[in-house]
Amino acid sequence: MCIAVSTGLRLSDVLALTRRHCTSDGLLVRPSKTARSSGKKLLFVWTPELRALVDYPEGDERPADDTPLAEAD
Repeated sequence: MCIAVSTGLRLSDVLALTRRHCTSDGLLVRPSKTARSSGKKLLFVWTPELRALVDYPEGDERPADDTPLAEAD
């Protein structure tokens, strides 16, 4: 829920987030509502708060790209 509040994404879009959405610049997301219309992607630039919420791992310890953010250690 904190990611939803911080980004303004719908809960369904937050639940669909995986490690694949984590880029070096931030979270790159195509909201489900725009996927059917304009298809635009949104980039949420990393802030200390967003990094803490996502718990983005550094180095070689990254989980698989399709690991849901909520289940990654």
